[in-house]
Amino acid sequence: MAEAYTRAWLNYGPAGRSENTEYFRTILCGNQENPVLKNAIEEIKTGAGGMYSLSPQWAAAKPEKGGYIELAVNADLDTAEEGYTIKTDDRRVLISGKREIGVLYGAFHVLRLAATKKSLAGLDIKKQPSFRWRLLNHWDTFAPPAIRDNSDSSALAGSLFFENHGIICNDRTRDYCRMLASVGINGLAMHNVNVYNDALDMLLPRFYAEMRALSTLFESYGIGMLISLNFASPVLIGGLETADPRNERVQAWWKETMDRLYANVPNIAGFVVKADSEGVQGPFDYGRTQADGANLIARAIKPHGGLVFWRCFVYNSTQDWRDTETDRAKSGFDNFHPLDGKFDDNVILQIKNGPQDFQIREPVHPLFGTMEHTHEMLEFQLLQEYTGGATHVCWLIPEFKEVLDFNTYALGKDNTVADVVGGKTFKDYEKSGVVAVANANSSSTWCGHDIHCANLYGYGRLLFDASLTAEEIARDWIVQTLSDHPQVVKNLLHILLTSRTTYEKYNAPLGLGWLCNNVVHYGPGPDVYEYDRWGTYHRANWEAIGIDRTSRGTAYTLEYNEPNRSTFDNIDTCPQELLLFFYRLRYDYVLKSGKNVLQHIYDTHFEGVEDVEVFLKEWDALEGLVPEDFFKRVQQKFKNQLAHSKEWRDIINTYFYRRTGIKDAGGRKIYD
Repeated sequence: MAEAYTRAWLNYGPAGRSENTEYFRTILCGNQENPVLKNAIEEIKTGAGGMYSLSPQWAAAKPEKGGYIELAVNADLDTAEEGYTIKTDDRRVLISGKREIGVLYGAFHVLRLAATKKSLAGLDIKKQPSFRWRLLNHWDTFAPPAIRDNSDSSALAGSLFFENHGIICNDRTRDYCRMLASVGINGLAMHNVNVYNDALDMLLPRFYAEMRALSTLFESYGIGMLISLNFASPVLIGGLETADPRNERVQAWWKETMDRLYANVPNIAGFVVKADSEGVQGPFDYGRTQADGANLIARAIKPHGGLVFWRCFVYNSTQDWRDTETDRAKSGFDNFHPLDGKFDDNVILQIKNGPQDFQIREPVHPLFGTMEHTHEMLEFQLLQEYTGGATHVCWLIPEFKEVLDFNTYALGKDNTVADVVGGKTFKDYEKSGVVAVANANSSSTWCGHDIHCANLYGYGRLLFDASLTAEEIARDWIVQTLSDHPQVVKNLLHILLTSRTTYEKYNAPLGLGWLCNNVVHYGPGPDVYEYDRWGTYHRANWEAIGIDRTSRGTAYTLEYNEPNRSTFDNIDTCPQELLLFFYRLRYDYVLKSGKNVLQHIYDTHFEGVEDVEVFLKEWDALEGLVPEDFFKRVQQKFKNQLAHSKEWRDIINTYFYRRTGIKDAGGRKIYD
């Protein structure tokens, strides 16, 4: 009988390597009752059973003979609080953590080595997280849409945490926690950042018992509970007439509410807040600043050690399309940069990787490295809202590495985004971190597409160890999930490592963005956003496209540190993949490739479809080499992706042909 859901990368299939087998005979641990260590023991047992058909026994003392894995907490370990070491000799694998969670992470590291068929002999490993906070923001709701595993849009997904207006905590919740801990995720917000109806009551006694059970489970896997809250809660559930952050009654309400919540629900790491954005109330409604709003919550939770993760996605969402002066891309910097140094110490600004909204290609947000006195956190999106929904393979780890490696030149020196949000630049590791909008849901494949689990896996691995390459991460996921067969590894590596570029080709080349449909943000719609209120215009006419964001236009480029400012402000040095984000160009403008802008658009859309045809052939070649049910599910997804990529190609190319009347130089079919 098929399982209700897959085991993803924790399937622990037969692993061979007889020299590893001996280590899994016994598990030595002095405190098997500690919840975190208990989970480490159980995970090793599960892995040993699946990989080696063994049932290792727990022992409190060193066995007289045979191999064993020893789990030890060593407060004097020379690592960060979540760090660990792994050392092996002829009989023993010693996993030491500065705290219990380090031991659990070390156990997963050993299991990963075994599952990827690497030898455990002669290990001398020391690891600690690259970032203090490695978070997920789920956009679940209490009344989610019915799950449809084969739906195209990522928005059509059921919740892992809510059902029938209640909170879920069951075996699947535990398995999800296992998955997250295995890649080092240490914090999770369950609810959508748009907080209404039942979700408002997550601050109140109605859900104390359920949240207490869930937070206790989270804690046993080293995962801190985050709660998304509505800034207007004092009015919506508190009976007050105002949510003004400077009002004493409002301040008292927040303090009393948080005191009760922390007294009843342990392990609350902090709160995620979206305010003054897309119709959500915030401090602007009361003539206050974003710092006033964030500090209000921060001071209420400071006695409990909590953090406020304050989202910087604040912009005018009622823009008149006739207004050519307002530039949405500038809003984050304009609203927050003047407040540098005015946020309390337990506030971390949660800044999207780019200035728009998770498009397939954007420049890095200029706030990174330009706020010396404010804690900053990087926000990615695993949920493929704009990058193909639950159908298109678009592996995002290469993009994430590009962003983390971007040099901000903070303090006038070499300082990457990873340095800034990793606490190196401004010496604030404890307030460092990265967060991503989660992509897991209640589908049987966890993410609505078996291969999309690679994004969740890769995100966690990269955050724990930012030095890993995209290829290393991809290879580990393939072998842990499917097989180490050379053909499986080769074909899937190619698909994963090129999929983002492929999607970009038939979606929005040259940094254009926003050619998709509204609401679910899935599928082509080149003019859907063009006359609306969201401020996401490309302003294409018969001769040119794009917005001038240079010093001669909206002056967005001036928000960067030098030399990025000059690089983006000069068309000869601006990266080609971002040209239509920074410049308004005629269709006959010749790129460095020798093609003009319009021919580049035509060519990339045809090339993108050809790439997907190759993906499908490469996947078809794996029949019989991967589990049949996995093969058929993914095969159908690739067939759907191919059909959808053709739709993108034909609609976008036809749109520009009708705009310009200029034919494709290659004489290929474009509809008139």
